[in-house]
Amino acid sequence: MKEKLNKKEMTDSRYCLMYEKNKMQSYANSLENLALFFQSQERGQPSGDREKALFQNRIWENQILLADQFRQIAKAMDSVAKERFRKIHLGRRKEKEIERLLALENIYVEDFYLLEKEDGKRQIVICAREGRSSDWLFSPKTNPSVKTVKTVENLAEYLTVCFNMPLVPSGEQTAYFLTDKNTYFYLEEEPKYLVLSGYAKATKEGETISGDNHVFFDTSAGKFYCLLSDGMGSGEKANKDSSMVLDMMERLLEAGFTEELSVQLLNNCLVARQEGGNMSTLDYCAVDYHTGNCEFLKMGACESYVKRDHHIEKIQWDSLPLGIFQEEKIEKQSRILSHGDYVFLWSDGVGASINFDFLEEVLETIPYRHPTEMANYLMKYVLQMHQGRVKDDITILVLGLWENRHRD
Repeated sequence: MKEKLNKKEMTDSRYCLMYEKNKMQSYANSLENLALFFQSQERGQPSGDREKALFQNRIWENQILLADQFRQIAKAMDSVAKERFRKIHLGRRKEKEIERLLALENIYVEDFYLLEKEDGKRQIVICAREGRSSDWLFSPKTNPSVKTVKTVENLAEYLTVCFNMPLVPSGEQTAYFLTDKNTYFYLEEEPKYLVLSGYAKATKEGETISGDNHVFFDTSAGKFYCLLSDGMGSGEKANKDSSMVLDMMERLLEAGFTEELSVQLLNNCLVARQEGGNMSTLDYCAVDYHTGNCEFLKMGACESYVKRDHHIEKIQWDSLPLGIFQEEKIEKQSRILSHGDYVFLWSDGVGASINFDFLEEVLETIPYRHPTEMANYLMKYVLQMHQGRVKDDITILVLGLWENRHRD
């Protein structure tokens, strides 16, 4: 009877999952149809009145932008709906063994799944609560009357032993403590790599605030993000513009949008505002904790460098800043990093009257290994080359990749 109920629950779960996916697919199709509707609207007859003609033209342009926004969101929803993963069947014997091992720690398991995503990354979803000896046909080793506080980290440690696989709480995890109520916990394989970051900044002479902004963060996607934006000009206005760019980009990435879709939506938003002189650059770098794959995306940003031992590689291509006009295609490049590699990003304040060929030689022979020390060393070199003058805002970012020794 128990086995039949389990099969029925699995079937019901499968139908619910398909229903949710189909529902999201339906919403994506609806947004795509809305995009086609707005894009199909006629521009309108030219008017002899100049102000009226400008107003009609702006309405039409906003309709095109709105259509593109709907289309980009539809793509994101469609991508989520088509995301595939498979459940790895452990067998009832293995499941019972795991349940018994956790019971020894007074943890009662309601259900759990071992999932593998398309990219090969594995995740464990477990529904559990604090156990009681009455839940089992055998007594746990600990006294059930003694109250012990269990956390998701404890759960990860126990399951690491059960699965013989290094596990850590996932970025999707919201609950921290186990309670007497069933709660879902999300665990994932401990990443292969660790990323250490550092930076150095200098503000343009005569200004009290830098027009450059940067941010480091990671998401549940298992990536470390480094974003740098240089607002047009300097001072408070430039700072506000670049800060807004990074805030919006971070929110979009954390919401699960792809890098290309995030940049497209951000760019369209800035174009729709139609504020002259509101351009900002975007320098984007993302490192996958599990594979070491490093992705670069530039919108009007300076070149970046990858350092491996004494070999230096320049990452550069021509692109326009955000907010000028709609981009048909967002270009992205990637490199595979390994243990001991570094990535350097900086704003265009570094490039004022500096020889980049000589700068590459400096990167080859830099005497430090910690990213913060490297950034400070490069800042001193840049200021020395500028005779101590700061003619423009300067921001230098450094990332270092190391193998996660604790994982072994």
